[in-house]
Amino acid sequence: MKKGLLKWSEELRDSIWVIVILAIIFGFNDSSEVFTWGAWLSNLLRVLVLCAITIFVHVVCAKLAANHFDQKAELRIWGINRLKFRFLGTRVNKEVKWNILGFKINYLPFGAMIGFLLTLMSMGTFYFTAISTIVIDKINRIGGEFYLREKNEALIYFWSLVGNLGLVALFGLLGITQGVAIGSYFVLWNLLPISDLLGAKIFFNNRILYVFFLVFSLLFLLLFGLVNIFWTIIICLFFAFMLALWYFFKIEYK
Repeated sequence: MKKGLLKWSEELRDSIWVIVILAIIFGFNDSSEVFTWGAWLSNLLRVLVLCAITIFVHVVCAKLAANHFDQKAELRIWGINRLKFRFLGTRVNKEVKWNILGFKINYLPFGAMIGFLLTLMSMGTFYFTAISTIVIDKINRIGGEFYLREKNEALIYFWSLVGNLGLVALFGLLGITQGVAIGSYFVLWNLLPISDLLGAKIFFNNRILYVFFLVFSLLFLLLFGLVNIFWTIIICLFFAFMLALWYFFKIEYK
């Protein structure tokens, strides 16, 4: 019980931080010609609500997909664990033991740091949103054995981002342009196949699904608003399926 409450509090803490960081990134520049605190704070509050909705949909979709496979999904801030810096060492004896001059960092929120840095450098015109990830709290099955197929794990991350694409479409239909921008950047940056980002987790667990979703997302965000939503989905599905099929036979099958 205590362990469950602790994990829930950690996820809530990380979720709040992700929402706040995204709100600062997207609300840093309110595009006003003359800066006024009232207009800036009003824009920041509006962006904060849109970021909260974006993260809420993201987490709920991940949890629903994980629950389908009898697993638990949690949002975490993307970072680097247990970073050690060593500057100087002296050998103590014949064994390989050293007295090290340096320091250790247990956790470094790498994505958030990059996001803040790029926001400041661009004066709020460049949006880096790869600051979070989804972690599967793998549950043991009957008999103490755990079994979760890699392809099923990829589907959990896949559906979490599909939910955000659906939210982008809803924001677009409602004419909420800021919501469309927030959701679009969030999906695109999280598709990067690096480190512990969702793009890497999908790619290494199911490369064909990654190719399919990458092509679909890029085309969807490119055509959305220019073409009827029905035909946008049909076109995206067609080209995503064809390129995923090509990838399978030309690269995976070989």
